[in-house]
Order: sequence, then structure tokens, then C-alpha cells
Amino acid sequence: MKYETVKQTLRNEIIDGKYKINEKLPTESELMKRFDVSRYTIRRAVGDLENEHYIYRIQGGGDVCARLAT
Repeated sequence: MKYETVKQTLRNEIIDGKYKINEKLPTESELMKRFDVSRYTIRRAVGDLENEHYIYRIQGGGDVCARLAT
């Protein structure tokens, strides 16, 4: 599944420290271009990461890294 690939890649980048705690992740549009997938796929992957507490969302402010590793 494409969303699993997106989710796993972003999770690994968070764990590897590419994004610092409270640092914004790329926008949905940027992620869509990067992974060549639909907005739905990005939202599903990011939603899973939010449920797993890797990120949190700020309405109108984007997605933000919540932690570096588990």
C-alpha cells in the first residue's frame, strides 16, 4: 500500500532525527509531490502517525513532529 510506504518513510525520518520536536513537517502538497501520491494517501499516512503520537496537528498550522523516537 502506498500510504504504508509514506508512513514508514516519515516515521523513519522522525526516528532518525530529520525533524526536531515541534518542527513542522512538509505540507501536504509538498509530500504529495515528493511521494507522487494523492492527498488522501498523505492524510491517511499522517493520520496514522498522529494516532501513534509521532506527530500532532495544528488546525491551519500543519503537522508537527511530536517526538524523535519511541
